[in-house]
Amino acid sequence: MKHPAGYALLVVLFFVGLIGMLSATYLRHVMSESRNSAASVSSQDAAHAVDAALAWGQQAALTGSNLSNASLGNGRSTAFVQTADLGNGHRKLLASAVDGEGLGSTVLAEGVLMPVAQAGSDDDLPQIDPDIADEIVPHNTNNSHCGNHGSSSVTTTYYSGTQRIANTDLTGLVVIRNSARITFDNVTVAGAIVSEDSLGDAGLGAFNANTAPTVIVDGGLRVSGASFLPGVAVMLPDGVLKCSTNPCSIQLVGDVVAHTITLTGRGCITGNLASVQTASLATGIERPGAGRSPRAWSTALQLGNANSFRYLAFIPRLSTVGSLKAITGFKFK
Repeated sequence: MKHPAGYALLVVLFFVGLIGMLSATYLRHVMSESRNSAASVSSQDAAHAVDAALAWGQQAALTGSNLSNASLGNGRSTAFVQTADLGNGHRKLLASAVDGEGLGSTVLAEGVLMPVAQAGSDDDLPQIDPDIADEIVPHNTNNSHCGNHGSSSVTTTYYSGTQRIANTDLTGLVVIRNSARITFDNVTVAGAIVSEDSLGDAGLGAFNANTAPTVIVDGGLRVSGASFLPGVAVMLPDGVLKCSTNPCSIQLVGDVVAHTITLTGRGCITGNLASVQTASLATGIERPGAGRSPRAWSTALQLGNANSFRYLAFIPRLSTVGSLKAITGFKFK
């Protein structure tokens, strides 16, 4: 059977056109891929710079310093970061990295300073403000007697050695000396329990289990706080707070700080909790309001590194027009 004249020519032309069209499509893809590859790298560099800026802003919020503006670079892109204090521990962080071609990203976040439950060392825990400590106990803590101390009007009672204090009511400042192991059995304290070294100006140094002041609760202990250390119940940053082998009953009205906290039984702690070793609390010990919102620390304490910065909300990362063009124009192989 013979085909019409020119049929072979049409078939050849058809295949030539098809090949040309495929070639053009491939070339467009290569060119687009080349352009978009550069745009993608630029966008990634900007995103990394923004992440670095957010880290800087978080650190600035923690230290409370440089709450203004900064410009940070990672060698390939530069990010602008702006931090603002919104009050009540809240911070706003704005980080943006956009190049001259409109490629980059911007992030807006809001966070809050939250008290941490665990610190890296004794010295990282909250400390009593030295000026307040001087007012309470005018640096006579090396004396061995109990009762009123120095010129302060605060009744200060010192405990040392191994003792059991039972069925009594105490008022004022109860100081636990180094190496002391004091057991409280059905005791109320209208004031605060503190370690001896927490009243000094020197650092606490490494924790020593052999000399750590130790408070043992056997039966019941209630610490209600007092005006000379407002909002503080127990301050043993270099010590141990625990129950005996028997479940205890506690009511601690104020912040509780200790290197090690191990409480069984039942009761409640109304303030913040901070320790070096992860605190162990029985399910029967309540912490009203804990975790629902930031809780203010006692104004008598210096927090140091006792806060962490937690993000409350992120506005989704905003890609610029240049980045969007690169994304929408990209073609997969």
